[in-house]
Amino acid sequence: YGRVGKKSKKRWTLNTQLIREKEYTNKFKEELNYFVKENNNRVTTKQNIWDTMKAVIRGITISYNAKRNKEKYAQQNKLQQKIKELETPKYPKGFKIAKSDDNN
Repeated sequence: YGRVGKKSKKRWTLNTQLIREKEYTNKFKEELNYFVKENNNRVTTKQNIWDTMKAVIRGITISYNAKRNKEKYAQQNKLQQKIKELETPKYPKGFKIAKSDDNN
């Protein structure tokens, strides 16, 4: 930390804004319930389950966020394309713009 020329390790943190999104919380609950059901045994240590669960949470969140961003940017591009289309003048077929002669 603080060394010149060294990259600091980035630590993943949960985007807490996602918790407000119903689609995210539903997906989160569904995936976590599946994880607990599949890993509910006495063989695996609690520490290992906890570490694995954190990785699952990260995976769920990163996947959801990527999907959300992809949809958001697709919608943004669609709107920009529509704006561009509306800003481009439409002329009837064969219509010609007369050139003005400013030399007179």
